[in-house]
Amino acid sequence: ADLKLTVRDDDPVVLASEYNYVVSADNFGPEEARGVSIKFTLPEGTDFVSFTGANFSCLAQAQSVTCPYLTNLSALATQRTARLTVRVRARAEVGQVTAVIELTSASRDPNLGDNIVRETTQINAKDAEQVAGVILPQLTDQFALDAAPVVADICARPVPELVAQCEAIIDAA
Repeated sequence: ADLKLTVRDDDPVVLASEYNYVVSADNFGPEEARGVSIKFTLPEGTDFVSFTGANFSCLAQAQSVTCPYLTNLSALATQRTARLTVRVRARAEVGQVTAVIELTSASRDPNLGDNIVRETTQINAKDAEQVAGVILPQLTDQFALDAAPVVADICARPVPELVAQCEAIIDAA
């Protein structure tokens, strides 16, 4: 069974909010995959909230969430995709956090290289609307007012090189 894991997340997210990891496990064959399971190692500072996904059952212990794929046939058929969404809460850290998601199977997989994903998520203190709400009341000239939405959007998900400048803008307001 040639399995492949793909992951996407809600990025960026705001501290203390919930966000999703949306996972697809594809079986490209040529045989079915038995004993399929998806394991998450969640970043420190995040908490497991819930999961949704047909034929999955998840068990969370601290930062580890294990989700076996359970069907009445106990296998992921060839040319099929199993989808799972794991919801977490960003509770303790602003910055980039990385989850490790791994797809395993009892069946032989000729390409294990596409069965593990490191998904990085940007966690910000404020979203664009909150940043704009902080800086807009302080602005008086039209140029600054016109630039505020762009600055707010950039500072809601800053690249590392701009974090200090965005913090200074928000602190000054």
